Amino acid sequence: MKILFVVLVLVLASVPALSQGTSNITCKMPFQNIGSRCLFLDPLEAGTWYDMRLFCSMQGQGVDLVVLDDPNLLHAVYQYITEYGLDRTHYWIGASDQDAEGVWLWVDSTPVHLGAPYWRYDCDIENSNPLRPKLDSNANCAALDHTANFYFADFPCLGDGGDSSFSPICEDEPIYLDEYDDYEDESDEVNEE
Repeated sequence: MKILFVVLVLVLASVPALSQGTSNITCKMPFQNIGSRCLFLDPLEAGTWYDMRLFCSMQGQGVDLVVLDDPNLLHAVYQYITEYGLDRTHYWIGASDQDAEGVWLWVDSTPVHLGAPYWRYDCDIENSNPLRPKLDSNANCAALDHTANFYFADFPCLGDGGDSSFSPICEDEPIYLDEYDDYEDESDEVNEE
């Protein structure tokens, strides 16, 4: 009986977990279905943009910092962060202008939408240009800014010098439930043999 239980636990652990969400996708652990994308927010891991990109790649093949290219996805991420109390850190996202100043690209090489509704707006009277991202050759990586309701802000890729922590939001490809059903069918065929 104990052996059957152990086998059942191992089988269940090897099958991708169904995550919360409104779409027909499932995500591999530790990723969650947030806004119909498979995301992993780890507020306990912190480092430079480069370190967190490496951290994401170690979560699986094809995993990278998140591409937040949809305002609904940004809202879903904001809701997740605030609902689970993960709001004490900045979160690196997969956008940078490292290759050409002012030309913001996602890690998948698609262009980043500039301005509203994504980027933080500075309401500082002394600031002659309140819009983000700024043309600053030292601030080439984007993060969700926890001091500005998690809007995008440009930071130095090495962080802000230790004043705040920068954690990753990693993204993996989803598994669509019709593919998952095919996976179950193949598993059933193997078990019948």
